[in-house]
Order: sequence, then structure tokens, then C-alpha cells
Amino acid sequence: MKRRQFIRTATTLPLLALAACEKNLPSTPTVVTGKVTDENNLPVEGVEFLFYGTNKKGLSGIPTFDLSATSDKEGIYRFSQVIPNGTDNASILPQETNKFRFGIDYSIFFYKDGIANAATAPIEIERKNYGKENVINFQIRKK
Repeated sequence: MKRRQFIRTATTLPLLALAACEKNLPSTPTVVTGKVTDENNLPVEGVEFLFYGTNKKGLSGIPTFDLSATSDKEGIYRFSQVIPNGTDNASILPQETNKFRFGIDYSIFFYKDGIANAATAPIEIERKNYGKENVINFQIRKK
């Protein structure tokens, strides 16, 4: 009997600790900022971005927050959000507009570790970077 109780406790405690770590997110804002430039490294105004979070419950996930921002005349965009508990993913996504039709007239790239990557899907902010400043720069290229 004591052995079963020990095994149950030994397997339950790590799961509870893991669940607690998943739920307790930083109370400081997660900042996502960057600059949008063209192929000549000139700032691009008017690029729209969506910064959002989801909870993975259900088939498509449940939104936990949803913000939008547009790059200014210097090409700068900025988000600041305390990631709500229960958020499994936080991502940023460039939005197609009448001015910028990605995949048709323009391609958009983001820079990570100095390497240009096509921004064809949401860019996930790693959990270890919640509550910190995250800089993600973009470049728009005419096709």
C-alpha cells in the first residue's frame, strides 16, 4: 500500500510542477518591436502586423490576446503586452493589405541571427522570451 502511494506521489508531483510552470507567465510586458525596410534598406511605412496569443485547447486553439500595429514613417512597429496565463503560443504575423499583397506583388522576410527567412507563417515568440524585449526586423522585396 505504501509503495503504491509513493509511486502515485512520485509521478504526480513532477506533473503538477510542470503544469505550474506552464501557467505562471511573467507579469512584465513582452515587447515585440522592429524595423521594416525595402531592398534598398529604406524604411517602409504602412506594413500591418498582428501579435496574438492562443491556448491550444480545441482544434484550432482559443485566442488569449490579439493586437495590431502598423509601421510608422521610420519603418518602426511596436507591441507591448503582458502575456495572459493560459497562453501556449504568442506569435507575430505580417498582414497583407491593399498596399502590400504578399505573395503577389511583394515578398516579406524576417531576420533571425542575421539570416533572412521568408515570413510565410506566423513567427512564434519563444516562451523563454516572454516578459522581455524581442526585436524582429523585416524586409519587403518587390517581386
